[in-house]
Formats: sequence, structure tokens, C-alpha cells
Amino acid sequence: MTTAAVVSLRLARVAGAAAVAEAAGRQWLSDAERARLDAITAPGRRAQFVAGRWTLRQLLAGEMGGDALRDWPLTAGNDGPPRLQAAGPPDVHLAISHSGDWLACALATVPIGLDIEVPKPRRHLDGLVAAVFTASEQAAVAAAEPSARADLFHAIWTLKEAWLKRHAEGVSPGRLAQVHTRPATPAEANARVWSGGGLTLALVAPGDVELKCSGEAPQWASPQWWQVGG
Repeated sequence: MTTAAVVSLRLARVAGAAAVAEAAGRQWLSDAERARLDAITAPGRRAQFVAGRWTLRQLLAGEMGGDALRDWPLTAGNDGPPRLQAAGPPDVHLAISHSGDWLACALATVPIGLDIEVPKPRRHLDGLVAAVFTASEQAAVAAAEPSARADLFHAIWTLKEAWLKRHAEGVSPGRLAQVHTRPATPAEANARVWSGGGLTLALVAPGDVELKCSGEAPQWASPQWWQVGG
């Protein structure tokens, strides 16, 4: 009997998580994480990094046991998702994404892609759509009601970023333009998007995964189902 894949997803506020993490000192960070943190000069980006690493450890301990600050040291390369620094359980896949004062982290038994965005007004939305959307995506945005256009843009944008993260690829305009998306039924989907409460969140994972959510997530409606490839 095949065991269903599981994704545990947690959302948190950056400021709150960073304050708690900083009060605990820096000894809980791995050497690689401390080196990475020392290289970050922007206060907001430093807070996002610390908050994300703290929250992911809490998620690991909550789902898999152990002490959050002692038993789950993480790598901290400039590219790619965090990984368990020491040999850990097989088939453990991790992800962190942050935008503004929000962060999302996930623990999964299958490879995943995760992207969170705090949508903001974009003066050159049409130019961005032309630069990084496929022809069918551009047509979908053009056909959308004006009030829904920005939401559709952010849904497609986060899906593209999440897909590239799933495949450990860098995000560039040229590569974003090669990733294609389309709405799908739950049976054929390999991604989903939640929108509302000033957030857009995309998760690239098999449609039949068991999803466990925790943290400070807004009261979202059911996700939109998508097919993503590239």
C-alpha cells in the first residue's frame, strides 16, 4: 500500500518570529547560517532570514520530534533551499519563502516548490506580463476583468517562482518566460494557489498530497488548482 505524500506548511509574521529568535541568541544557528547572516546587511532581510530559519526549526521539531534549537541544524547556501546539515530521515524536503512581513515554510516527503508574495501595486504591470508570461498567459490576463487582473498576475508569478524553486533553478526574466501555467482540475493539477488577506501563496506539489497547515494563515477560501511546467 502506497503512503500518501505529506506537506506540512506553516505561515508566520517575520517581525514576531525574528524577535523571539533574536532573544534566544545566535547559538542555535549553524556555522553556515551564522556566516550567511553576517553577510546580510539590510535589516529587513536579516529579520527575514532569522525568522525563516527559526520557524522552520519549530516546524521540524513539531512534526518530527526533537529539540527545535539543538537537533535540526540547517545548511545555508546562497542558492537552493535549506537542507538538514546532518544525516536526517530520508525523503525530507524543506522550503522557505518570505515577502514583506510574511514568511512561509514547509516540510514535505516529496520535492516541493513554495513562494509567497505580498502583492503590491505595479506601475508597469503590462510590461512585466509581456516580458515573463507566455502567450496564453498574456491572453488570460488581458481577458480578465480589470479588478481581477492584478490577482491573476500574482497567482501566475508565484506559480512560476515556486516551480523554479522546486527544480532548484534561479529566477530570471528569461527563465520565468519559459515556465508555462494553466488552470487545472484537482485530478490533473501539480500546483495550487491561495489568495486573500493581502497574500498570494503558491505550492508546487502533487495534487493528492496530504496538506497540514499551521501558524498565522489568513482565512483563505479553497485553493485554485493549476498545472505548471517548463
